[in-house]
Amino acid sequence: GSLESLFDARRELVAAASHDLRAPVASIAAMLEAIEDGLASPAEYLAPLQDQARRLTVLVDDLFELARIDSGALVHELQEVALTPLVESCLRGFEAEARARNVTLERTVDGSLPEARCAPEEVERVLLNLLTNALQHTPSDGTVAVKLATVPNHVRVTVEDKKNTLGSGQLTLV
Repeated sequence: GSLESLFDARRELVAAASHDLRAPVASIAAMLEAIEDGLASPAEYLAPLQDQARRLTVLVDDLFELARIDSGALVHELQEVALTPLVESCLRGFEAEARARNVTLERTVDGSLPEARCAPEEVERVLLNLLTNALQHTPSDGTVAVKLATVPNHVRVTVEDKKNTLGSGQLTLV
């Protein structure tokens, strides 16, 4: 019945959040290891480490919110958001891991982008998943390209491996 589907939805959300915790933890570990091995200075990774800590806080808060909510759906507030800083923040968190895997992170932003109406945490979550998958499947010496472009009435974020061994992931926002 509907109660069963409610529990299924909840289980899926918990599984997704638990999966999403892995990316920032792996990123933090990669950055700390780079500092430890003398490949980067602590100052270089201070901002990205703070970004990842903030991301973990959001995910943990989501899990607590999920535990408190009786209905199976989390309500995300839509906000007008500038996507460039949000995408930049996500990319910063992946720089250490990309460097360790010898993968180049490339970004292209189409002119001046309008703000997009979205739930920033959800956009961040999808983008982090796309970046995690791209990094895991891009061969050494490869390039992962992130493109921000305006298409009629939308802003599109594309993550693709330049050699196209994994195709591309897209996120289209109004």
